Amino acid sequence: MPRKEKSPAIRFDGAIEEERLPEAWDAANELPMLGLGRALRLTMLVAKDHHRRFEPTARRFLERFIREEKPSIEQVKKVADGLNEIYRAHPLIAIDAWQGMRGLAEQLERR
Repeated sequence: MPRKEKSPAIRFDGAIEEERLPEAWDAANELPMLGLGRALRLTMLVAKDHHRRFEPTARRFLERFIREEKPSIEQVKKVADGLNEIYRAHPLIAIDAWQGMRGLAEQLERR
């Protein structure tokens, strides 16, 4: 019996959970639409890995966040600062930023 291949969404979520950036990136490219919550999780993983794609990925996420959620300037600043802190600081130092971004990703995924 042939083994059923996992969907891109399942592969994406697993790769994010296990912090495997290349697999998450590949699965994201296969999804017809990457929801805003998943886009934030991918951006966080790119930041954590200090990957060269961080700046364009973060900008793309922030553009979508602004367009889709219509947040206040203060909310945009908070999200941008949180992503920057995750990228620039050691994970143990940026624990509050991690928790804040995870909470936001969960909120966005519920919408």
